[in-house]
Amino acid sequence: MGTWGLVAEAVVPVFIVIALGTVFGRRGKLNIKPFVDFIIYVAMPALIVKALVSHPVSLKMMVMTGTGTLFVVGFVGGLAILYQRLSGDHGRDILIGALFANAANLPLPLAHFAFGTEALSYQVIYMTVSVVLLYSLGVGIAAGGGKAGLRQLVRLPLLYAAGLGIVLSTNSLELPSMVMRPVSMVGDTAIPLLLFSLGYRIGAIKLSDIWSALPIVALRVLGGAAAGLSFVWLFSPPEPVARAVLLGCAMPSAVQSFVLCAKFCDSSDRAAAAVFLSTLFGFLYIPFVVGWLA
Repeated sequence: MGTWGLVAEAVVPVFIVIALGTVFGRRGKLNIKPFVDFIIYVAMPALIVKALVSHPVSLKMMVMTGTGTLFVVGFVGGLAILYQRLSGDHGRDILIGALFANAANLPLPLAHFAFGTEALSYQVIYMTVSVVLLYSLGVGIAAGGGKAGLRQLVRLPLLYAAGLGIVLSTNSLELPSMVMRPVSMVGDTAIPLLLFSLGYRIGAIKLSDIWSALPIVALRVLGGAAAGLSFVWLFSPPEPVARAVLLGCAMPSAVQSFVLCAKFCDSSDRAAAAVFLSTLFGFLYIPFVVGWLA
């Protein structure tokens, strides 16, 4: 299968589920708050545990890939803060949409089909660190920081799920099947619900949201590429680590960034527009990224 076919297999299903949510949102009224709460407090923690247990990795390689993830987030964060100071737009959705890339439903299948099982394991590490940062640093930003943000953070089961998953993965341990099966079932609902909720919100997007989301898209895509290339140039990591970082930083904005804005901010429409636009653009440039990494 060609590069475009791999991208189509990963991206087209994403847009189908988003479109279903958009159609449903235009036809009727739905309170998506219970969906958002279920995603954050139940489905995503289960998905993290499932991903780490299914792809055990060594602690050394986890640290190396995690360092790359932290570098990318810090680099793009610096660019986003600089943009905020220059533009005077201090919306929290700018930081959240720019810092956190889609780390699961696009890069994981691309890594698996294009580069094999070993590459998938490294991509899972990148995903895990990204998700931990999203639901720690991201929640702190979305909630406005301070004690309120810290209280929101320590209440999130995602952090504890990540800790459990890391312990199990680095020690090649498994949960009993009677526990792992329901965890897997619940985790499998996370991405479809994320995409459906995003589609529902897209139905309410205005043209002004599209235009105002363009800086977020530029920071995420162009800033992410600059961050990944800088990491590889400065640290010369092993090829599997470099590939995981470069593929991960090239991804569009994370769907979860919209979820955080929907729960903690008043700017979820622009966040939804940034996710939609960056994913749409991703269909055009990601094939070239995959071909270059191959």
